Amino acid sequence: MTIDKRIFGLDLVRCIAVLFVLTAHTLFIISSRKIIHYICAYTAVVGVELFFVLSGFLIGTILINAVDKEVTTSFKTIKLFWIRRWFRTLPNYYFMLLVYLSFVLLTTTSLPVSKLKLLSFFVFTQDFVSEESNKFFGIAWSLSVEEWFYLTFPLVLFAMQFVFRSRKSSLITTICTFIFLPLFARIILSHTSHLSWDGGYRKITFIRLDAIGLGVLAAFVKYYYQIKWTRYKNTLFVAGGVLFLLMMIILFQQYVVNFDFTTGLQNGEPNTFTKTLLFSLMSLSIAMMLPLLHDLQVKSNSLPVRLITFISLISYSVYLVHPLIIQFILQIVKPRNGILKVAEIWGTTILISYLQYRFFELKMTALRERFGPKIDDKKL
Repeated sequence: MTIDKRIFGLDLVRCIAVLFVLTAHTLFIISSRKIIHYICAYTAVVGVELFFVLSGFLIGTILINAVDKEVTTSFKTIKLFWIRRWFRTLPNYYFMLLVYLSFVLLTTTSLPVSKLKLLSFFVFTQDFVSEESNKFFGIAWSLSVEEWFYLTFPLVLFAMQFVFRSRKSSLITTICTFIFLPLFARIILSHTSHLSWDGGYRKITFIRLDAIGLGVLAAFVKYYYQIKWTRYKNTLFVAGGVLFLLMMIILFQQYVVNFDFTTGLQNGEPNTFTKTLLFSLMSLSIAMMLPLLHDLQVKSNSLPVRLITFISLISYSVYLVHPLIIQFILQIVKPRNGILKVAEIWGTTILISYLQYRFFELKMTALRERFGPKIDDKKL
């Protein structure tokens, strides 16, 4: 797709998100200094939160465009949404899951997880209640959040139309359900459990659905309040930026300074706010910045613009491929210099991701055209 047909601001968000994830998972290889660990902890959290909110905004735009054109939302529309979404996400995921599994079996004497736990990765239930998934294909926790949102949000929306006559009321009620129920669940867990912040509150599937829900809320505002979306985009961006910085300060005090990236262990326990509202407000702050970012267009075809667009296009493959590349470089190639290790990881990841995007992801995504027409008007 040519650059002028894409939304540059959203490509920029996607590019930043995946580069943050890469940074988080590789930078600590260079040095054990605290500042490096701080950067890794920050980028690990923020990168995924950006993905969540952006994903919610994009699928929210698609769903709202689809359901608002119908007098009654048909199950056929919901099924078509699933087909198109799953052809976009599942083939690449299952392909890399099998490749990763093969690599683990070839390089170790036993699986780091039980066979039952391994099977759960194929149905995205690995992070329903436990934190064991970090021992195998750890990035899958965020994809579990995404896939269960794709499944459950349209179902709840479909059911809500039998409660409310107005499509708008059905939509906002469904959105609020997905924003507030996970928050309430985290509040309850903060008083009844001893979950860790990173592996528990941040990664258990159903208590993180609100991050995507807030992205859908942004899509709702854009669709029904387009004039205000445009009029207040600068104010919202500044307010969102201030709120985001406040959340980063709290995150630093409660989590970043206490987390050791080399061991994955955390000293001390974050407060209740950090376990509950911080996630919601961080996602909200990102959603507030979307109006300006969505309208951010560039006419230039300069190298930086093309690089940002390129990284955005291959970002899903990068996210799936990079854990395997990290293990391969560190275990098989074993370069001595830390900077060289990171350079090889990044270079190999981008190369393999492009090839996978070009020769597998695009072909799998194209197959969905056989099952029905597009339900969204514009490629996002």
